[in-house]
Amino acid sequence: MLWGANVLTTCHHHWHFYELARKRKGARLIAIDPRRTRTAERCDSHLAIRPGTDAVLAAGIAHVLLDEGLADLEYARQAALDLNAYAAEVEPWTPRHVAAVCDLPEEDIVDLATAFGKARPATIRSGIGPQQTVDGDLYTRGISALSILAGHWRLKGGGLFIEAYPTINDMAAERPDLVPGDPRSLDLAKLGRVLTAKDLDPPVKGLMIWGMNPAIIQTDVETVWRGLSRDDLFTVVIEHFMTDTARYADILLPSTTQLEHFDIQGAWGHHYLAVNHPAIEPLGEAKNHGDAMRLLAARMGLDHPALRDSDEEIGASILPDTVELDELKRKGWIKASPQRPDLTSGGPSLTLATGIPAPDAGRLPGDCPNDKLRLLTPKPHYFFNTSLANMPRQRKNQGSPVLQMNADDASTRGLVDGNTVVARNDRGSLLLALQVSDKIRPGMVVLEDRWWG
Repeated sequence: MLWGANVLTTCHHHWHFYELARKRKGARLIAIDPRRTRTAERCDSHLAIRPGTDAVLAAGIAHVLLDEGLADLEYARQAALDLNAYAAEVEPWTPRHVAAVCDLPEEDIVDLATAFGKARPATIRSGIGPQQTVDGDLYTRGISALSILAGHWRLKGGGLFIEAYPTINDMAAERPDLVPGDPRSLDLAKLGRVLTAKDLDPPVKGLMIWGMNPAIIQTDVETVWRGLSRDDLFTVVIEHFMTDTARYADILLPSTTQLEHFDIQGAWGHHYLAVNHPAIEPLGEAKNHGDAMRLLAARMGLDHPALRDSDEEIGASILPDTVELDELKRKGWIKASPQRPDLTSGGPSLTLATGIPAPDAGRLPGDCPNDKLRLLTPKPHYFFNTSLANMPRQRKNQGSPVLQMNADDASTRGLVDGNTVVARNDRGSLLLALQVSDKIRPGMVVLEDRWWG
């Protein structure tokens, strides 16, 4: 089940294994996505769910598993403390109720649940998009509970796949033992409020930014802009390009690219550690982040030996005991899989109940006023992240930003393909070209994100 995961855009390297599973094991690939994405078109079936209702579909699948005797109750009881409470929670979510909320055919819901329950094993491969909704927590708890209820964690390859990392200890390089006293910790997700707060004592007067672009990725960018615009804030940005954030810098320092420095890469989506050897010497005055910090430490008169560690020494400190730096440098990559979770060791310890309301409980996941369209902002095929959004070839391939809309919604509003439209909500407005698409279900619009300001 590829649930909100457009892997042929966001992680092509996974598709090879899905194709192998289909070819060698007869695996059935099911896409759950409001859009008919590249991935959905290559799957065996596609459920065009109403955006934001994913938690309801998860509850409906659980209802069918329990109703049809497809749940692995023995396993669920070994893992969970509240199986009875969870069963009572999903009991009202019959296929009929789920179909009404998710705008899916009842028979498709039953077919999906039956296929998921009978497969040995089945895997839910979740994307990030369904989590980034008002009810994303309900969704994530819902699919976690499903993978346990159906017993797929018992079997190799089964269960839930949201994120995957190799065994690596990033925290080992942070050296909290070098931090004197008990300094305060400020919330990066609230950067705008931190920089503009009148009651923060003392106020933040210095800011150093690298590896991110907060001027466009924060949820309240207008507040971030006000904070970055303060005359009494000294801001240093280490960057490759003149990003939206870099324009606020008092000093902009050039950073090396992946081609110019040594690094050890973890992963998001597999279990391999990889080494990055520099292909060329740093260009111009560019320095990697390690060099920048070592020079800064020396200039500040900080003389602890750890502040002189090389990039290779720092990299070696985060490797698992089973991996030697020299071996990794020689081989290029090494698989370092974490231990597979045993959810039943030590007795029941998990809770499955998600907190999803009953069908008659008022506001439900995915509720949207009839006169409004729900906005989705998935990753574009050619940008993926903002670091590619100013590359000429990528921009040419991606084209200009457009608002994608179903033909029925466009017709209702007297719009045709190519019209210039204003998209607005209570946060602001955008002037965009309209693209009428049969890949978008009614009731929603799509604006692919990752564009710079």
